[in-house]
Amino acid sequence: MNPLTGYTAGHLGRIFKTTDGGDSWISQVSTTDSPLLSSYFMDSNTGLIVGWNGKILKTINGGTTWDSIPSGTNNRFTSVFFRNYNNGWMTSENGNIYRTLNGGLNWTSISIGSTLFSVKFVNDLTGWAVGTAILKTINGGNNWFAQTNPANEYYKSVNFLNDQYGIAVGNKGIIIKTTNSGQNWFEVSYKATANSIEDIYFINDMTGWAVGYYGDIVHTSNTGFTWNKVFSKTNLILSSVSFYDNLTGWAAGSDLLKTTNGGLNWVNQYNGIGISELKSIDINNMWALKSNFSLIKSINGGDNWSTVNTGYPNQLYDLYFLNNLTGWVIGSGEIILSTTNGGSSWILQNGGGGPGLSKSVFFLNNLTGWVSVINPGNSNMLLKTTNGGINWVYLVYGVQNQFNNLYFADQNSGWMTSSGRIYHSTNGGINWNVQGGINSSDLNALFFINNLTGWAGGYNGAILKDNKTGGK
Repeated sequence: MNPLTGYTAGHLGRIFKTTDGGDSWISQVSTTDSPLLSSYFMDSNTGLIVGWNGKILKTINGGTTWDSIPSGTNNRFTSVFFRNYNNGWMTSENGNIYRTLNGGLNWTSISIGSTLFSVKFVNDLTGWAVGTAILKTINGGNNWFAQTNPANEYYKSVNFLNDQYGIAVGNKGIIIKTTNSGQNWFEVSYKATANSIEDIYFINDMTGWAVGYYGDIVHTSNTGFTWNKVFSKTNLILSSVSFYDNLTGWAAGSDLLKTTNGGLNWVNQYNGIGISELKSIDINNMWALKSNFSLIKSINGGDNWSTVNTGYPNQLYDLYFLNNLTGWVIGSGEIILSTTNGGSSWILQNGGGGPGLSKSVFFLNNLTGWVSVINPGNSNMLLKTTNGGINWVYLVYGVQNQFNNLYFADQNSGWMTSSGRIYHSTNGGINWNVQGGINSSDLNALFFINNLTGWAGGYNGAILKDNKTGGK
């Protein structure tokens, strides 16, 4: 189409259109209340959307009106793809592939016997469909033959860059790849663990760590291409990880673990300490939030901890320190507290008795920072300061879903995670756009090494990476 015009569709037959690159979306008049699963547009005016109950909708005027095309079936259509204005294909969950030669007005079905979720063609003759099987055609879809499934999993999406190079992704985080038109498929990367990932930390653009449920610690040395599990000596939840350098790091949760040899060995420093957030300033000075929402501090690398009294009874949910003296803690009652003397005294910058809770905090420097706030009814606010927290400005209000993490690479470019989605801002948090191509479980962890390369982690061991366009 073009960089500005796009469409999205989904639950209850809703269709939305953008003409400004996704900054705003306009609801389209739909002719169905059935869930819509896939769309394909030949140009900015002509496109089709398909979904449950055999629904096929077509527009020829840029979505101003949508005509329902009879399919003759109540099957669930899962994917649609067109090579040109006439030749197109659909996949379904009932084991059939459908083909049209007249722009979707009429369809013929071919029985495959496999549930299929995605279809792509590289020319008029050669294409692939994936689901519980990997299928290929070389005669426009008249006949299909199975290719070897290297992982015996099912796949939700397939894409080919040309007639040789393709990638399919699917169940349990599996990624497979071919470089010879599907004659051979091999596993590119398997997700780090089947358990929930709670936090991610990268020392540099190659070496990183992730922690999660059941004491899981996983490690990558090739920028996240592959991950290996490390023996952690605990089976309890680890919710935070932080490294001072390539040798010294901590993993915290129900227990506090420390390594001094780059993760080869981990020592349990504190049984049952119950840490939810951890920030290491240097090899000795550390700040943490306990699972009872209190603030603690260590000045000897985590061997001993002391409770820090903020002077306020609010529960604390997140913290951010620029150095050992200057930092912020946030929590219930929409409270924001700051210190400039290593926690000896605290200044109330916001809240203390509001209905919501401050959830996540990030500061770019000692002046510019952001805080996300959750309100009753599951709506969100985002606060921003440009004077170290003396004043806060409301940027986002009433956005559904809970924002879990915040990160800004500079004054303009930032990211937030929420309910399996990643949001990106290019204007300092004023506007946020959902990033495309992400269909994951809820995301709990977010870490960027620079303004282009970052990782997100979440439930069921999901670890996502962007290293090309800074999340665009």
